[in-house]
Amino acid sequence: MLNEEENIEEDNQNMNIALIYAEIEDWEEKEFKDNPALQYKHLQKKYKQLLQYKNDYVILGRVFKLISKKFKNNVSDLKHDFLSFIDEEEKFGRDYESQDELIQKKLKKLLLYKNNPIFLTRSFKDIGKEFDVAVNDLRVNFNILLKEKEKTEKVMSEQEEQKRKEEIEELQEEIKNKIKENLDIIVLAVDSIDREDQRKKLKKEVIGYDDRALTKYINDRLKKIEQKELEKQIKEKREKRKTVCGVSTKEDDKRIKILLPQEGKVLVSEFAEKVSEVLKDKNKLFYRINSHDIVEVGKIKLHKTGKEKYMGFINIKPSRFKTLVERYITPGNEVYREKTDEWIFRKKSMSTELSNDLLCSDILEQSLPQIERIFNISYPVLYKDLIVFPNKGFDKRLSSWLPYDAPTIINQNMSLRDAKIIIDKTFRGFCWKTKYDKVVAISGLLTPFLKGLLPSFNTRTPIFFYLANRERIGKDYLAGITGIVYEGQVLEDPPISYEGTKNDNSEEELRKKITAALIHGRQRMHFSNCKGFINNALFEQIATALVYEDRILGRNELVKFDNELCLSLSGNIGIGFTPDFANRCRFVNLAYFKEDANARKFEEPYLQEWVLENRELILSALYSLVKNWVDKGKPKGSLPFASYPRWAEVCGRVMESAGYDNPCKVDKETLIGVGGDTETESMKRLYELCYKEYPNQWIKQKNIREVVNSNDLFNYLDLSETGSRSDFVKFGKTLSKFLGREFSGIKFLILDEKAQSQWKEFKFEKTGGNGK
Repeated sequence: MLNEEENIEEDNQNMNIALIYAEIEDWEEKEFKDNPALQYKHLQKKYKQLLQYKNDYVILGRVFKLISKKFKNNVSDLKHDFLSFIDEEEKFGRDYESQDELIQKKLKKLLLYKNNPIFLTRSFKDIGKEFDVAVNDLRVNFNILLKEKEKTEKVMSEQEEQKRKEEIEELQEEIKNKIKENLDIIVLAVDSIDREDQRKKLKKEVIGYDDRALTKYINDRLKKIEQKELEKQIKEKREKRKTVCGVSTKEDDKRIKILLPQEGKVLVSEFAEKVSEVLKDKNKLFYRINSHDIVEVGKIKLHKTGKEKYMGFINIKPSRFKTLVERYITPGNEVYREKTDEWIFRKKSMSTELSNDLLCSDILEQSLPQIERIFNISYPVLYKDLIVFPNKGFDKRLSSWLPYDAPTIINQNMSLRDAKIIIDKTFRGFCWKTKYDKVVAISGLLTPFLKGLLPSFNTRTPIFFYLANRERIGKDYLAGITGIVYEGQVLEDPPISYEGTKNDNSEEELRKKITAALIHGRQRMHFSNCKGFINNALFEQIATALVYEDRILGRNELVKFDNELCLSLSGNIGIGFTPDFANRCRFVNLAYFKEDANARKFEEPYLQEWVLENRELILSALYSLVKNWVDKGKPKGSLPFASYPRWAEVCGRVMESAGYDNPCKVDKETLIGVGGDTETESMKRLYELCYKEYPNQWIKQKNIREVVNSNDLFNYLDLSETGSRSDFVKFGKTLSKFLGREFSGIKFLILDEKAQSQWKEFKFEKTGGNGK
């Protein structure tokens, strides 16, 4: 045995010498040539490695010869330098002792991985680099520690086994004492039977015919009771230990335990698969295709009423996902417990990094139910040529969510007459300019209800524009009725035009609002109390675009949303807008001519409260209009609407079938007579003035701007010399739109469209007609 240990030690020494020699051979002579300082630095490093062999003169002699050949040094000089190095190092022995202690601590931590050679090898390399120690030395020290640990564990195991035996003997003694009492009771009960025939019958029923058989039966039964009692108490003690170590023993805890990712045990993908398997049927988290996000349907319970309020889609953040997923699983690690020689499960929350990895995983995305929209109310949807209603909660057919407390249609067989009475009461008390304005208002209330009957949910519908001839006569109050019916509250967004402020017609501000609305799953936006001149290209685009694309703030990626928004806005007469905008609108005009608008009396002074209390009744009335249209064979509307043809076919005919006027009529009075399309009116006036000033002459844009400024045209643009560049650009685009068009018998021409803007020449030429 001793010879074997000596051979092992000699092999280790030879291996260390070989390693040192290999390192010296790798050095290049040119690196140290004519550089004594660098050479000395590397020698000092080698001396540090040789400290462990300071008492082994054989090894030192061989290594010094190797170094001497490499650096052309004298061997005796090397030995002298090495002895000096030893003296210096011994002065700082405490530092080396502390380093050894650190190494020992690290090696002790690695004892848990004694069966993982790959991990150990990598760990030894890391420790060797950190403390400049040979890997082989670390292996030797590790093996010594391992032997000591195994020896200690063996002793502790023997002590533990002895302790367990003593505990069992104590329990057995207690049980035997209890059993003796029970045995005495049983024997007493048998002996207390007086009649011999009854006693024999009892003995026969029990096991035999004599007293010895009865006694044997009783003893066997008592041994079984003793064994069960012993097992029960041992089990209770073990469960108690597990509870202390962090393992839940509650029978009602049905959460699934899942091991967290750990090197050599569980991959992140494996963990993601197990979590996905648990979450896929819970209908708590969804994958939203449009935004490529994991989302939940946000809701909060109000303390005052106890009702749940839904807040639309909420993108799941890693920090929220950590706690949310723990409602259904218990993540954790397996920890080895030396005392009981077993692996136990210890609970541990996911790290934020792991939570983020799961949210970005295609495994989770593919397993979760896919969702596209949130319905605020139950309305009819055309699904596979049948009219259905969305289910409450998640509806896989429609990829939708309907709140459990959402209002529903309580009377699907309401008569058309009753329905029109309810709708009339809903809009009673408003000062309509004409009867037709009430028709358009009814179509505005009906339009969101028809979204499921159009070819797709993102089929575009017109903008409903609520106009009043003065303030305080209820334009936003009227628009709020639609909000209450569909959302249960009045939702108003800031105006898109502010009459000269810095945010006036800001496309960037509007873009942020629309993107935020689509992210949260909103299906309706109302921009209240707009002023000035509406000239917003983004708003005109969103009114007709089937798909909306934008970059999410904080993320360098584009997302696409199906544009399912119903749009409306309000303003007072005098507000202006472009022709493109006007052609996308249906106008609802209110007019009140008495002095005090606040003196007006309503038949229902708390109309919006009544609407809120009767949402289901109003929805039933709207469904009655739809059912009446379906029963008549779903005919198409009689009037076209070029910007929204599908809406005209459905909404127009639903209204006509119910006896209302068609909402697709053109409101020429609003477009021309009351402000509205001021751009066209201003341009018509400009034709006349420019022809008067420069008849049939080629002029530049500068001359046209002078005519505009001197006659107060296009007053929403500043075209003076101090005006902004953006206003000049907008005016240039306006001129381009009217090139070749004719007003008042005057035609607007351009000489060279490809010329730069400052060199372009225009002409207002008389062509006949009714011009001046």
